[in-house]
Amino acid sequence: MNSITTKEAPMSPPSRQKRDVPSPEEARLAQIDHAIHCAVVAALLVDPIGWNALLEQLSDEQLGRMFKNRLWKVIGVSTILNLDLPSMRDEGEKLRKGVSRKTKLRTSENEDAIQSESTNSERYDLVRQGKFLRTDDYLGAADVTEKKLSKSLASGKVFSVELEGEGYIPAFFLSPMIHHNDFANVLRNLGDTSGWNRWDFFTTPIEALRGSTPLQFLALNKVKPVLRAADEFAKSRHADADDFMSIAEVAKLLFVSRAHVVKLLVQGKLKLHHKTGNNQFVMKASVLNYQAEQRAAAKAYQASTPEEE
Repeated sequence: MNSITTKEAPMSPPSRQKRDVPSPEEARLAQIDHAIHCAVVAALLVDPIGWNALLEQLSDEQLGRMFKNRLWKVIGVSTILNLDLPSMRDEGEKLRKGVSRKTKLRTSENEDAIQSESTNSERYDLVRQGKFLRTDDYLGAADVTEKKLSKSLASGKVFSVELEGEGYIPAFFLSPMIHHNDFANVLRNLGDTSGWNRWDFFTTPIEALRGSTPLQFLALNKVKPVLRAADEFAKSRHADADDFMSIAEVAKLLFVSRAHVVKLLVQGKLKLHHKTGNNQFVMKASVLNYQAEQRAAAKAYQASTPEEE
């Protein structure tokens, strides 16, 4: 009897497994590891002998604190010079692109507020970039006591901003490029403007300063032009402080969503007053006019509708 040979069915290639999506915690640790790796490589290239001495003479806690404080001071300098440093973010951008779009990096305990689509999102970005420090972190980086900081805040030598009830101090106060007395004189001219208005003043290019920011002029010891600009800024803020509303304020007044307020702006039913970054501010008069029109229309509709017996 002839034996019947059967060909073995070719094995199907193993299915390509889907790439595991990193968890939020894994993504956060990867970002931290990448940042430390870049910092260590840069330090060794600049001064390998000096870093060897640091490793031998300092404890892990001391080294970590010194590195963190110096990092904040450098960020403060970059803010003064108005540096964007896009080339230093290339690798970080590649790292973020490798993470699933559905996975959002968690970088602080305020993650929910940071990720929310609120008018404060851009301000939280400034905190994440290190341009603002929590009060406790600022005390350590500036090596001052809480009592001394409170005194500086009260005397107008330093200002703070508030986010969700927590105080933050601009990192540029850590830089030795600008004398604290110059800051105090400018802040005096800014009067009772809010902390966020003061931040906008110091970091926004001004035509009267030849397109430079006040911080850049102060770093060059050009104080008088900045004092004049601060005086004009304060006057303009006081003149129109009640003329505009935030998107959130309009939504609350009209009992609608923020998205609907933006839609009304696009349709021209509300008028844009000004825009700061991604935040839009609406002319208060246009909001009140729209509200009055809506109430009149509702009243007319009710009058035209026969009452049921």
